[in-house]
Parts: sequence; structure tokens; C-alpha cells
Amino acid sequence: MARVDECTYETIREKLPSPLRGLADLAYNYWWSWNRRATKLWEKIDPEHWAEYKNPVKLLLDTPHHRFRELLRDDDFMNLYELVMEQFEDYMNPDSTWFSTNYPNWDKPIVYLCMEYGISKSLPIYSGGLGILAGDHVKTASDLGLPFIAVGLLYKHGYFRQEIDENGNQIEVFPEYRPEEMPIKPVLDRNGERLLIEVPIEDRTVYARAFEVQVGRVRIYLLDTDVPENSPDDRKICDYLYNAEMDKRIKQEILLGIGGMRLLKALGIEPGIVHLNEGHPAFANLQRIAWLMDEGLTFTEALSVVRGTTVFTTHTPVPAGHDRFPIEEVRKRLAKFLKDRGELLELGREGEQFNMTLLAIRTSSYVNAVSKLHAEVSRRMWQDIWPGVPLDEIPIEPITNGVHTMTWVHNEMRKLFDRYIGKVWREHTNLEGIWYAVERIPDEELWEAHLEAKRQFIELLRRKAMERNERLGTDDPIPAIDENALIIGFARRFATYKRAVLLLTDLDRLRKLLND
Repeated sequence: MARVDECTYETIREKLPSPLRGLADLAYNYWWSWNRRATKLWEKIDPEHWAEYKNPVKLLLDTPHHRFRELLRDDDFMNLYELVMEQFEDYMNPDSTWFSTNYPNWDKPIVYLCMEYGISKSLPIYSGGLGILAGDHVKTASDLGLPFIAVGLLYKHGYFRQEIDENGNQIEVFPEYRPEEMPIKPVLDRNGERLLIEVPIEDRTVYARAFEVQVGRVRIYLLDTDVPENSPDDRKICDYLYNAEMDKRIKQEILLGIGGMRLLKALGIEPGIVHLNEGHPAFANLQRIAWLMDEGLTFTEALSVVRGTTVFTTHTPVPAGHDRFPIEEVRKRLAKFLKDRGELLELGREGEQFNMTLLAIRTSSYVNAVSKLHAEVSRRMWQDIWPGVPLDEIPIEPITNGVHTMTWVHNEMRKLFDRYIGKVWREHTNLEGIWYAVERIPDEELWEAHLEAKRQFIELLRRKAMERNERLGTDDPIPAIDENALIIGFARRFATYKRAVLLLTDLDRLRKLLND
């Protein structure tokens, strides 16, 4: 296993007073992001800093020494610190987990590849639903104790942040993020040098550095090509998530798939199962097939082995969710990789296009959609892959999307659940019959918890409006929002495929909603 550079980590440890050095370990593990006491701990150090960045590494770097000395004399802070560190230690070193109890003989990791991960605001490598789901997969895998390793890309500018200009138009802002200020660590080789992965693109080798992110008990490895060994153009491959340029997009997916598998090999990690989350990382299976062919297997034999150990999740029927590239453009960028293995390219062929979803389906033994309805739609979309198979027998199964409970349940609701269900729901959300206990929650208490969450949301909207006024140098009035009003909002993007006009298709029903 390669070592992880601890330069910034050591800087923080040396800065902290000895009794508080556990904060360094806590800062570099995103376990804190779903533990309310841990986030409260960061908030107590500097409420304004925490509200703006939600980044414990930057918080500890920016906090002056005298503030830590003050905290040592703060009994409330020290009591909370000791409680959080005890919980963290218990979580990271459990006597047993769900996975170890149910699968005691499993000895190989589950490798999960995705284009984006929504773990926290301080790791801005996500755009929307796919990333949030991937982040929740990682957190839940940690809770269950799965031997789970995730692979993705580190984007210098992430995905755009939206702001409103003085004319009321949406504008896109691309901040630049500094890895040394984020809760991530560079990966080093056995000699203590930064680990570089060689990825064949076009007629040359592109180099990628690696970073490690700790999310509870799970590791995410992120690749980035911004290293001196690359040309100026290649250094920009990971500048933006979902780069609109076809050239950069294909290279990103080669880096994620082929580069991701090469990173794992360099780390000595042999997957038991590979999970492709959407079609973007499907080039990983071309690398796996190529390695098996190098070992002497035929193309058919190698495909069979890879297919038998691959799971694929498709997420959307929307065309934007299925990358298609001119096949000659893919051939050009895989030239050094393919050499005389042209049959690999046929796995993604769709006429004169190369379809990443098609590649994933053809190289996986198990394909799932993300809801029952989506499975039905996906079977119709891809039925040509299984000619002659009845529609209801096409092997695309539904697995309904879920969420990581402790991340998304509001604190007011947590209190209600603790009171009327017991804290067992926090660790065992799927216990049979446990949720029937919500019927014991009095309507007025449930409604008050809902309103309190809504008040906090309205206050957030007010703060955002005030920040906009300050940014634009205006004093536009900030309208009061009635907490009893129905609020309809769209997260991140008001995209057409979210079908907002459905609200207007049944006016009688809409009238009842608005007036109830």
C-alpha cells in the first residue's frame, strides 16, 4: 500500500496544543460531516469561519494559536471534544459491523467508480443528484463496514456555482480550490515520492497524481493531471467537472476508467467486484479485459471474466446522462492503449457512435436502474441489446435510490425520532416494523419540527439575499416569507428535464395545494 503525504496534516498537528491534537485526525475524516456533535465542535472554534467554508482543515490552518489556548480553558468545548473523539474512536474501531457479521469470509474490496461524489461542501467535486447519491453510497458503505474503495477525479474548479447578477440573470462562477487546504492527502509511493499514474492517451503518456479522502471507514482515491510532467493542455484535463469540450470529456473518462484501474494496481488493490456508477467510468472494463488478454486469455474469455465481476447502475433516461462520442474520436484518443486490440472498441459501438452506457451494459453481469418505473423505461430503451427477449424479462432490475439517513434527517426530526422510536433507528434504519412507531408522534409536534426546519431555511434565504445585495452594492428589499406558505424550489439547476411545467398540468390539484 502506498503512503499518504501528511505535510499539511503534520503542520496542523504541530500547531495544535497536545490535548487537542485529535482534531487533526478528525479534520481529515469526513465522518464529522454526518455527526451533529462533531460539526458543533468545529462551529465552536469559529462560528463565522465555519459558516462560510464548512472546511475543518482550512479552519484549523486559519485559527490563531491564542484561540486554541482559549478553548483549552473552555470546559464546554473540552467536554464536547472528549465526547466526539470517543465516538469517533468507537466508530473507526468497531468490534463488528453488519458486513463482517454477515460476510465473514469476504476477502476482496468492492471498487466503486463514479464521475462525482457529493460528500460535503468542502469537497466540491459534485454537480447534483448522481454525486449526492454516490456520496451517500460511500457513507452508507462505511456505516455497514463494507470493504469499499471509491475512485473519482479531483477538479480544480469543480462544478460552477450559481449567482444572480444585477439584472436578475443567472451567472456561472468557477472558484479555484487548493488541495492543501482541503480534507484530502496526496498519495506517495513506497519511496516517499508522489505517486504518478501513467495513462495512455492518443500517442503519449499522460501522468496523474493521486489524493486520498477518508470518509468514515471508506477511502476515496481521486486522480488529477495538474503535474509538471504533462503538457499545459493535459494539465487542464481535470479543470472542470463535466467539461463541455468533447476532447476533455473523453480524456476525463479515460482517466477515470483506465487511470482508475491503473491506480488501484499501483496501490496493490485487487477488486472483488467493480461497480460502475453510470457509464462515465466504463473504460475501466476495457483496461481489465486488456490485462487479462496480456495474460493469455482470448478476448471472449477475458470479457467473460470481467463481466462476471462487474455491476452497473444506470440513472436516467435523459440523453444528457448517456455519453455518446463519434467512434473515430474515441479511437483517436485510445490509439496508444488499443494498439492491435480493436475489438475492444466494438463493445461500445452504436453505429458510428461510441456509447458509454452501452459499453457498461455489455461488460456487466448485473444492471440496475434506480426505481421500479426507471427499470421499466430502461428495458424499453435498451431492449435491442437482448433481441427476442420479452420486455419484462430483460435483465435490468430496480433498486430504488435511498439516502444516508444521518446526513439528511434534520436535527429537529432526529429529536422526534429519538423520543418516539428510540435511538436504534440511527444504526438500524431497516429493522422490520421500526418505522410504524412514527404514528405515535403527535401531529402538532411533527408540524412544529417541520416549521422549525422551514424557519431555518427561510433564514438561509434571507442571508443569501443579503449577501447578494452586498456583492452587488444594492439595497434591494428582502421580502418576508410566510413560514406557512408553500415553497417550491429547484436545487442546483432549473433543468428542463425536471419537468417543472408538470405543476401546471392539473390546475385544480395545484389550486388545492396552494390553498390548503
